[in-house]
Amino acid sequence: MKSGESTITLLLHQYVSSLSEALLRVEEPRKQLLKKLSGMSDATEEDLMVQFETAEASLRKTLFISNWSIYFNVFTDKVIFEHILNVNAIARIAELREKNIRRELRQIIQELDPVQFENLVASFFRELPWFRGVRTTKRSHDEGIDVKGTYVDPKARIELPLFGQVKKWGSKVDFSEITKFLGALDIVEAPSVIGVFVSSHGFTKEAEEGAKRSKHKVILYDAASLIELMIENSIGVKRTLVEVVSPDEGFWSEIHP
Repeated sequence: MKSGESTITLLLHQYVSSLSEALLRVEEPRKQLLKKLSGMSDATEEDLMVQFETAEASLRKTLFISNWSIYFNVFTDKVIFEHILNVNAIARIAELREKNIRRELRQIIQELDPVQFENLVASFFRELPWFRGVRTTKRSHDEGIDVKGTYVDPKARIELPLFGQVKKWGSKVDFSEITKFLGALDIVEAPSVIGVFVSSHGFTKEAEEGAKRSKHKVILYDAASLIELMIENSIGVKRTLVEVVSPDEGFWSEIHP
């Protein structure tokens, strides 16, 4: 290794050690980087410019220092620092991302108006394997029913009419609303039906108890339970698989005990 490269490499060691572990990528214009490196040593920017040109060939091929890869992009005249994460760090990022996605979905749902929320619920139910033919009703003549469809249970070999109510409120649905919904189910001309009530802000305890006491099977969903189903069934979200390569410790332990 040439002396110029040694000097640059030593300074780059100092530079990456000053970078936050939270950073994934840093792009430094060459002139700006050399100014920072000059501040870490007795060398002038002019001296480092000469040394950088000597080391440029190796930097264009990528240099690895600690857990950073460093390469010089001659077209943009920038030095790129990319953080190489280990498997545990990647797993932790994925875990935090999944927690954050719930917050993002909740925010998206909160910003929907009542009609959009109703359409969301219908679209979501259409994607679930145990619902079929879900559609919204006309708002002016819905008779307390916002969505209709069929509930399917292949194991039990049953298909039942599905009737749903959707509320995009700023508060919980109370017992009186549940009573109205149960009344709407009572007048349906079918011996057995499935009722689904979706409330963006959930239900009061009295409303939940009323649904349990109904002669009909009634399923209650709030925003949180909808989001969990979205994630479990990959509806409204996309999963990205990342393949990570790391040394096989068992293999190498046999080579170098």
